[in-house]
Amino acid sequence: MLIEDLTAADNDLPEALRANLVSIGLWIIKETDLIRCGSSENFCGLIEICATIRDGLK
Repeated sequence: MLIEDLTAADNDLPEALRANLVSIGLWIIKETDLIRCGSSENFCGLIEICATIRDGLK
């Protein structure tokens, strides 16, 4: 849902910021899928990125 909003034409965020956030979102989706399938155990990386995003939204 967030990625969809970031790619919407009426999103007022700067294009470079939107592109960076989409890239991070896609990485999170990919890494979550790898963990779910048992191909990765990168829980720490996933948690760290999500915590950094959460902290930046405060």
